[in-house]
This record gives sequence, C-alpha cells and structure tokens, in this order.
Amino acid sequence: TAPGNAAQIQLAATALKPGQSVAGVVDGLGLGSLAGAAPLDVNGLQALTGLTQIAVSNQRVPARLVAIAHGPHAFLLTGAARDAQQFAQVEPVILSTARSFKPLTAEEKKKVSANRLRVVPRQG
Repeated sequence: TAPGNAAQIQLAATALKPGQSVAGVVDGLGLGSLAGAAPLDVNGLQALTGLTQIAVSNQRVPARLVAIAHGPHAFLLTGAARDAQQFAQVEPVILSTARSFKPLTAEEKKKVSANRLRVVPRQG
C-alpha cells in the first residue's frame, strides 16, 4: 500500500484447470474485457495484462491486472489507485513489480523456509 492509501498492489493465486490459459482465468473473474489486453512475457512465463476498474470502498478505481501462468497456478497481480492521476504515477511500478515475478532457481529454493502457524483450539 502506498502512503495515504493512494495505491495498492495485491497478489493472489488460483488453480489453472487442465488446458486453461491465463486469458481463461481472467475471463472467469467477471471483470468484463480488459482495455488494452495484451500478452506479456514475464521471465519466460506466459502472462496477460490489461486495464480495468475495480471496486474499492464502494468506489470504482482504475487498475492494471497482470495474470501470470506458472505451473498449475495463475498468479494475479492487481495494482490500483484512487484516481486516474495517481494511477498514472503508480502504473510503471505495478508493471515493474509484475515483471519481477520469476520461478525460483534450485539455489533459491534451498534458501526458502516455510512459515507455518500451528493453530491450537482454545480450551474452556
């Protein structure tokens, strides 16, 4: 989130059905058509990007969606801003963030440790 909540970037993941493309995932989001929808290569991964509007606090705001296929998942990066002027300022950051997505190398995977929470039911 940007200072003053002027903009935000959100990353979510969803399962890809066998044979489903990132365009199919985007179609299933119910956003309608993406303005300026275009394929995008993100470090060798198939992706699709385009402009849309999303609802934030009961207000429609400009947003860029980037859907990236990786293995059995599609990663959905959405960047939005309060208004068109702020969006124009943060859109390069949104695209730069999306373009930084990449599969981990074998060496990077060795350095990753899982963060796990152990949930214990409350007694009494």
